[in-house]
Amino acid sequence: MEKIYIEVAKELDISEHVVETVLKHKFSWLRKELTEMNYTAILDNNFGTFYVPQSKIKKYLTYLDSAISKTEEKEKLQTEKDKYSTILEAVIKYNDGKKIKEKE
Repeated sequence: MEKIYIEVAKELDISEHVVETVLKHKFSWLRKELTEMNYTAILDNNFGTFYVPQSKIKKYLTYLDSAISKTEEKEKLQTEKDKYSTILEAVIKYNDGKKIKEKE
């Protein structure tokens, strides 16, 4: 990654530290948006649209199913499962509307 910072810094004639700081800030913002999952897709005007694949949400729901049966915090995990089930429905609807095919 450092090599990329150096190349970008040279091309733009700016400090490597500035390049690194900007990219870390941008990707920490993107990570926050994707983990909070307030929307089915995150639009970043400079990088494009990002979304969490259906398969990742399904995998997490499977994990929650197994965790619910093994713990005493069933209520908390059930709330989490309900939240992500709703998100999965929204993502499926979004993907169908955009004709995005899910990788198997």
